[in-house]
Amino acid sequence: MLFDSFEGYDIQKVRKKSREEGRKAGRKAGKKQGAEAKARYAARNMYARGFGAEETAGLLGESLETVKEWYQSWSEESDS
Repeated sequence: MLFDSFEGYDIQKVRKKSREEGRKAGRKAGKKQGAEAKARYAARNMYARGFGAEETAGLLGESLETVKEWYQSWSEESDS
């Protein structure tokens, strides 16, 4: 029969596992976003105090390219 292989299939267990995996992925993404926001906040304060991009990147553990992008956007904001 075509559906004999589905005999042991429990839709509730599959849904529960799927929800748990989704929650874990959501928590992981949220933690990453929070860490990025915290680093950006600290970098903004360092920018305002005159720290260079290289120094800020080193102290925060962010890539120099990322910090330079942030500094550029803040520079453009202050020019407006």
